[in-house]
Amino acid sequence: MKCTKAKKHISRYLDGELGGDEKAELLRHLKVCQDCQHEYENLYRILNSIEVPEEISAPPYLFSSIRQKIHEREPQRVIMRRLKPVLVPALFSFVFLVSGLISSFIVQRLEPQYSKEESAALKLTLNLTVFDDAPATSFPDIYNSMISGETK
Repeated sequence: MKCTKAKKHISRYLDGELGGDEKAELLRHLKVCQDCQHEYENLYRILNSIEVPEEISAPPYLFSSIRQKIHEREPQRVIMRRLKPVLVPALFSFVFLVSGLISSFIVQRLEPQYSKEESAALKLTLNLTVFDDAPATSFPDIYNSMISGETK
């Protein structure tokens, strides 16, 4: 084993993460290489000098403050999640209704209102006298009465 590879494996060996073959190979290398042996001894002393507590406990207020933060945000999400399926169609319906009312208003304002004389003149202008010979309840008769504004 080369020194570069051995130095990478020393830390894993000290942590107990090295497999059987790699462990044996590293131990053989440490017996013959003074630099790697020195590296191992330094890391071993450093690790043994660090005192790690068995169990780290959180302050008593930590969990309650986390729960409080979760509960502060949760109602907002639940309300929006429940209202979204209702609000989107309602908003679409409202926009559709308002646009229909606006277009109806515009059409009523733009629709020309003709007097009987103007309707007759328009009828002659459009050359609609062709329907004059049609029977009384035929489509041309209904059309002519609509154009002239008469109801039968």
